Amino acid sequence: CYAPLPPLKKCEIKRTNEEYSTSGADSSSSTASSDARSYRALRQAHFTVSCFSNASGSSLVELGHTKVVCAVNGPHAAASGGMGRGPLEFHSEGKLNCQVSLPPTITQGIMNPGSSTNANQLDEAELSLNLKDAIYASVLDLEKFSKSVIDVHVRVLQDDGGILVAAIIAASLALADAGVECCDLVSACNVCVVPSPANNSDKLVCLVDPTEDEIELGQGYVTVALMPNRKEVTYWDQAGRLQSEITAEAIGICREGCHTVYKLMRQCLKTHSESLQ
Repeated sequence: CYAPLPPLKKCEIKRTNEEYSTSGADSSSSTASSDARSYRALRQAHFTVSCFSNASGSSLVELGHTKVVCAVNGPHAAASGGMGRGPLEFHSEGKLNCQVSLPPTITQGIMNPGSSTNANQLDEAELSLNLKDAIYASVLDLEKFSKSVIDVHVRVLQDDGGILVAAIIAASLALADAGVECCDLVSACNVCVVPSPANNSDKLVCLVDPTEDEIELGQGYVTVALMPNRKEVTYWDQAGRLQSEITAEAIGICREGCHTVYKLMRQCLKTHSESLQ
């Protein structure tokens, strides 16, 4: 399950210019992709729920060599503890806490000059905020959980690109596994814009679900999270300066990827539900 990352090599793109395809979709794995997958092929994926017996809901998400686990606890009374820090506050409606934890190896040795704050902690804070922005809209009627808190804790086990995408998928699956009332699942996908590997640096191509090596070669990066049934985008982010045409293409590819991931998420929950009967 926890295969080591491939040995470090010179960054290069090993993709084929083929149409977007989905294959091998079942209860535990998603789109099958070889080492030379097409520009619009997702990495091999594996989704599992109910991984931890001591959590209200949990999930394991693997996207290639990127692996994360998520545990949801609650709703529980705010006074009963949880991930909250500092003095307890009164909440007239329910509160959703999100936390993403990164292993030290991801940014090992990276420190801010003149500061005792690890750059790893800064990444965790930003990822936690982005995760909450992405899944908050899916949780129905937090007013029903008056004075209560729902804790969503995502731990990154291994990073090969797409940490936030994997975290969003894992959190949405874990919330569903915990029985938290949601209006829809939140699926996510990302696209990296890179120079064409066909010895034509003037042309840009969109690579869906990129690895860390592909991200390093990229000139831009787009991430989209949405609730497909409601046709509502819950999160959108872009890094890099891209022309409007390539940005629109990247967003469209992200939406296609989200719909594919959504089918796999539903299949995962359906298979788990059938196994309990």
